[in-house]
Amino acid sequence: MAWSIIPRYSPKVEIMPTRQNANLLPPTDDNEFEELLRDLCEIEWGDPGTVRNGRKGQKQTGVDVYGRLKDMGGVYRGVQCKVRSTRKTLSKAEIEYEVNEAENFPHRLDRLIIATTLPRDTNLQRIVDEINDDRVQLGKFAVGVWFWEDVSERLATTPKLYAKYYRDLLSTLTLSPQLESFIDTPLLLLTSGVTEHDEEVLELLRFRGLRVSNIEAPLLQPPADGILMFFTDGNDQDVFRFVAELKGQVDHNADQKPIFVISSSEFSSVILDAAAKLELPSDKFQVLDSGEPSAVIADKVFKVVFEYGFHKRGAIPVIDLSVRSIPTPHAACLLDMDWQSRLRHDEFPTNREWESVFVPAIRAVSSQVLSLGDLSRVQIASALPIPAAIAIGHYFNIRLANVGVWARRTGSSDFKHQYWLSNSDGTQIKYPVEWEMPLATQAKTAVVELSTYLPISADVHQYVADQDLQVDSWASVTLQRNQAPPENLTEGEAVAFANQIGQLLRELNSSGVKDIHLFGRIPSALAVLIGQRTLACGTIHLYWYASPSYLFAFSLNGRDDNMSSKLAF
Repeated sequence: MAWSIIPRYSPKVEIMPTRQNANLLPPTDDNEFEELLRDLCEIEWGDPGTVRNGRKGQKQTGVDVYGRLKDMGGVYRGVQCKVRSTRKTLSKAEIEYEVNEAENFPHRLDRLIIATTLPRDTNLQRIVDEINDDRVQLGKFAVGVWFWEDVSERLATTPKLYAKYYRDLLSTLTLSPQLESFIDTPLLLLTSGVTEHDEEVLELLRFRGLRVSNIEAPLLQPPADGILMFFTDGNDQDVFRFVAELKGQVDHNADQKPIFVISSSEFSSVILDAAAKLELPSDKFQVLDSGEPSAVIADKVFKVVFEYGFHKRGAIPVIDLSVRSIPTPHAACLLDMDWQSRLRHDEFPTNREWESVFVPAIRAVSSQVLSLGDLSRVQIASALPIPAAIAIGHYFNIRLANVGVWARRTGSSDFKHQYWLSNSDGTQIKYPVEWEMPLATQAKTAVVELSTYLPISADVHQYVADQDLQVDSWASVTLQRNQAPPENLTEGEAVAFANQIGQLLRELNSSGVKDIHLFGRIPSALAVLIGQRTLACGTIHLYWYASPSYLFAFSLNGRDDNMSSKLAF
């Protein structure tokens, strides 16, 4: 008999307002606004020495906040903060006064940002642009403007600051005064009694984004979001020792984190009987049958732990996902999807592995995250090979999810280089499509190459020849501007490229092409954006790059959200 205790934790999901559905109210206090800008700029510029300039009543020479840009040789940048309690806009004279005052700032600035609580205003933007153009022509520092939408967009990407300045909007389930210290830490599951047989369950939980640690590990770690205790075999004494340990965990479970017991059906009833004798209520833990498939167990644990951990962190409607095949995780995330046990730069899963291990993990995460509704934003930090990154985008496709991707956290002090919103407006730039084999009327198969500054055509040709692939059309798109590859993509350029690739794939499909062989060497973040646009594109075959050639990875069914593996074409 398989015992299953109904989860005691089934919270009502209450999504807090974001700029997607209700703008955050801007501060009305000058001091608070300046402190918020200082915090945001410290993160964006990568300078922990970012400071406010003086205090209220002191002359600030047009600069309220300043810091140094690490990626630009330590040049200084300044911010002038303008709080408006009414809709009265900033005048040209007011802006010019602050700009002229900033000329007396003791450090040479590269740019002055006018940050305001006013909503976006095209007339004010035009005034600032004109002032900026005139100054740049004279070799003086540039001037830009951040409206409240620009400020709140940056704020929404940083849960720790969200909690600091808008704690009143967070879930009422969050009572911990230490919230800011763990709000952007991954969900953590503590385990005990793990045997070699149980390792598969733990691996699948890591694939779904849970950090897993031994319950006896050092205490220098964030608060746990769940406890998973295994009982494999033993006599009556072993059972009572186990249940006594279980009771100790329940008695010290002040924050009511979910506790799971995994055991065979043979021992489940014995454990419950022992719990009753020790006056341990059965609704304080959940018993799962170890005879169930590992993926089923992992999904059950993941669902409950996610709901608990999400609400414990305030139900902030920004879900940070780190998806990686490398040892180093993203700095801050809710889910750390660690795939390196089966996917590395020199080791790739088989088709069947991808289908049986990776796809269920992606489905479990996307289902849980997307169940929160369209009021949430999913922020993805991808450190994956191109096919896997495209697959992540495919499951969080643009019709289902409001997605942002972290392009980089170092090497740039410009937010639009660091972070790309998938549904933002792309630039007007056109990336040329070169047709090695023009699209024929009766074409059924096509090769599409995507590359940056590293040429891939020779390797792709070699692979196609070795595999004897029959190809009717062949197109390549290079990520370049003015015949030169970009060193640092902006949000607008990345979105424009992804949009154009999505359009190309759909055009091929609408012309009768049923099979598209997609090869790429592009940034992983860009691959996520492209994956979001792979619906209504037919079947797309993807390939791992195993230098100096390629290996077939898996196929995406671009007609729906299902993925299929094919062993032969």
